[in-house]
Amino acid sequence: MLGGAQRISLLLLITAHALVLCGLICVILTGEVPAALWVLVLAAHPVSTLIKPSQGRYFFNSIVLLSLSYSLFLFFVLQTPFLVAMTQFLIVVQAIKLFHLDTAKDYFQLAGLSLLTVLAAAGLTSQLYYLFFLFALLLIGIWFLFLLHLKRDIEQHPALPAPPRSLTAPSLFLGITGVAVCSFIITIIIFFTLPRMTLSVSGREQWSGTSSGFSETVDLGNVGSVRLDNRVVMRVEIPQFHERPSFPLYWRGTSFALWDGQTWKKGDIVGKLPRMQGRGISLQRRLPTTAVIDQTIMLEPLGTDLLFFLNPPLEIRGNFSHLLVDQGDGIHLPSVPLERYYYEVSSASQTRGGVYPIAAEQPDGAYLQLPEKKKEILALAQEIVAGAAAPEVKAERVVSYLRTHYTYSLNPKRDRRFLPLDDFLLHSREGYCEHFATAATVLLRATGVPTRLVSGFLQGEWNALGRYFMVRQRDAHTWIEVFVPGKGWISYDPTPAANRQTPPLLGLPLYRYYDFFKLKWNRYIVQYTRRDQIRFLLTLRHKIMALPLFPQASPLQGARERTAASSKYLFAALAGVALTVLIAWMLRQKKKAFIRPDRRLPAEIYFYVKLLKILEKKKITKRAGETPAEFAARVGHRHGALFSWLQRVTSLYYQVRFGLIPLSPLETAEVADIIKALQKTSLRPRRTP
Repeated sequence: MLGGAQRISLLLLITAHALVLCGLICVILTGEVPAALWVLVLAAHPVSTLIKPSQGRYFFNSIVLLSLSYSLFLFFVLQTPFLVAMTQFLIVVQAIKLFHLDTAKDYFQLAGLSLLTVLAAAGLTSQLYYLFFLFALLLIGIWFLFLLHLKRDIEQHPALPAPPRSLTAPSLFLGITGVAVCSFIITIIIFFTLPRMTLSVSGREQWSGTSSGFSETVDLGNVGSVRLDNRVVMRVEIPQFHERPSFPLYWRGTSFALWDGQTWKKGDIVGKLPRMQGRGISLQRRLPTTAVIDQTIMLEPLGTDLLFFLNPPLEIRGNFSHLLVDQGDGIHLPSVPLERYYYEVSSASQTRGGVYPIAAEQPDGAYLQLPEKKKEILALAQEIVAGAAAPEVKAERVVSYLRTHYTYSLNPKRDRRFLPLDDFLLHSREGYCEHFATAATVLLRATGVPTRLVSGFLQGEWNALGRYFMVRQRDAHTWIEVFVPGKGWISYDPTPAANRQTPPLLGLPLYRYYDFFKLKWNRYIVQYTRRDQIRFLLTLRHKIMALPLFPQASPLQGARERTAASSKYLFAALAGVALTVLIAWMLRQKKKAFIRPDRRLPAEIYFYVKLLKILEKKKITKRAGETPAEFAARVGHRHGALFSWLQRVTSLYYQVRFGLIPLSPLETAEVADIIKALQKTSLRPRRTP
């Protein structure tokens, strides 16, 4: 059975390792620490519990200097970000410190290093898992500080008797956990209410590899098996939608006009859209409908400066000074975002499923351009639209023909003897959305209809929990826009609808819960701005004003003044209650100070202080300037029954206070018996002759 001091030391060691692991694992998950390094650092935990070197500090100091030199080399020579280089140095110092946990000071230094590690992780990631490690750090940290305080007292007062086991009881740690939870709640309140600066969190998420996904180039010559990429690249909240809409939504990026027979080329930037004072950027389009769809979009870093939205946009709001527009009506940020980017868009509502009219002037000849007019393709185009004159009719016929005569495939056959489009239209008759959209564009241009290829994303998955769309890389899509005189550009999707749907992910219901919390974490924690804070405080004020304490809003004149007056009365009442509580607390503290004048005395002589308190309750008070021996003699002369007890307790008090000799277990039990007997004794003054 471990003694009290040994039990405290063991629990402190366990919490110290847990505290270090909390920060270390958080840093490892960021992917910024080499595997070889974090494996060695993790191995230091079990090794440090088995090996306690009495010497060798020069060896460990050499490792620290070597690690520091390596981190400086990473920063100055290899141009590694400073935070990444210093984080690697930090975890090495932590690992070395585990071998030298001798005093409370060593533990305190280790806790400081752990805090720095978690703070470093905050600069390296903004993922949802950081919230778990942050709360774990708070909980374990409070346990750690409590145990560290006990260990420091044991070191400073070695003559004290062994601490009671109640100090390490599970019930006490449960209470400390409650304190941690309260602290976490207070931290959240402070986070949402204190004035804040608009700072961005460095996002390090980058896409790599070849897979299905959005690209600013469309190259049919790169045909091969396409791997579906399930990573979420965009989340879109639409307040008007309380359930999944019955029609597909298309998140437009940009369009392509120039086709060289194998690759589509995007147009250049042609204009700058300045931000309006206090608002976003208004596009002032002439539209046939007044219905508006509002979107709040969280865009992951995609390596492009394009913004995506339901077409056509009316107004775009975000953290930018201006936007750029290209020849294909694509909207660009001033630079490529390297982190998650939030923006809001108000778009005109679509008139029918999948069709979005964009008012525009008559396009130039670029949208009729063809590199060469092959006889077979021209003949096929004329055959499909035979007898049709209106652009809309031609577009519908081409789309219907492609959907019914061609097959959607992520692994299309490719005959290198033919050009990609010729192979798709005339031979293999299978491909994915780029093939269908390119074929539709070329066929319509061959019949004299201005057409352009559009790239973006197709709808995504509806998350019913948070009522938003999860758009993945696999949802990247291409379709076409056809110019209709008097109406503008109208969207059509020639890709077969039944075949372009992808099977649901395994475990998707559980993932939707995770993604919902991830969205809220990024929206209201990572990207929480001053604007969000003002909105939150105004909402809170509105809810408070709606309480029965306040008169309901009324259109009658003077309602605002009555509300303001009632607010003053409520504030005065709350201030009065707070002042009363403060005065009561101060009086209570003053009373405690009067009852216990020796409150700063060491803990080992509290038995004597307790004795004085019992005598005070019996109307026997120690005079100022009176020594313990004089006090015992005076009380013993008046109350003879107490003399032997007081003399014994005073003797033990002198032994501990000035002789620095702690009480033995027998003496501790003897003092406890005297105090119990004194509490039960009824005092009567000794009669004097």
